[in-house]
Amino acid sequence: MKLKYYFQINWLKTFYINFSTLPLKSAIKLPIVLFYRTVIRSLKGKIIIDAPVSHGMIKIGRADVSHWQYAHTILDINGMVHFAGKATVGRGSALVVNRGGKLVTGKKFRITAGTTILCEKSITFGDNFLSSWDNLIMDSDHHDIFSITNEPLNSPQPVTIGNHVWLGCRCTLLKGSVIPDDCVVASGSVITKAFSEKSAIIGGNGKNQLVLKSNIIWRE
Repeated sequence: MKLKYYFQINWLKTFYINFSTLPLKSAIKLPIVLFYRTVIRSLKGKIIIDAPVSHGMIKIGRADVSHWQYAHTILDINGMVHFAGKATVGRGSALVVNRGGKLVTGKKFRITAGTTILCEKSITFGDNFLSSWDNLIMDSDHHDIFSITNEPLNSPQPVTIGNHVWLGCRCTLLKGSVIPDDCVVASGSVITKAFSEKSAIIGGNGKNQLVLKSNIIWRE
């Protein structure tokens, strides 16, 4: 199994991302591992690892979900990505951080597959985040809308996700979303507002974004 793991790694891109973004003393340990079908569009931004560095602590593009194994993983980093610990970004996902944007992940950050993160200004994850597949998280609309008096109507707003949050499949978190600690976001939800209740299942869309159940505990 260990040998198979090493054959799945794109070693050329792994060396490239480490030695082009990290200090030499960290880069030689190859903490960031890129798997095959990972596409690097840009590494003009900055990657920070704020944790003890070890080989393979950040895995990007690994195919652990069978129906995503032929998809491509995209890295387009023109802003800052800050890893606070181990992270796994499954195949078919995309990390897009625009210039001036800051993406922060906590300890034990995990995306199973097929999740897109589009960061214009600020997206922050707490510790122990788990995402299912086919999700979208973005802090801006990526197209400006103005009133007839030229007043901006849809400026970017931070997205904040607390500790120990589980994001079900096919969810969308839009600008201004806040998910508190120990929450589960129900599959198929579209979240556009700040929730405050911890340890809850939240879900819905539009005017029907609700706390569906309170005082819950979720385990892996």
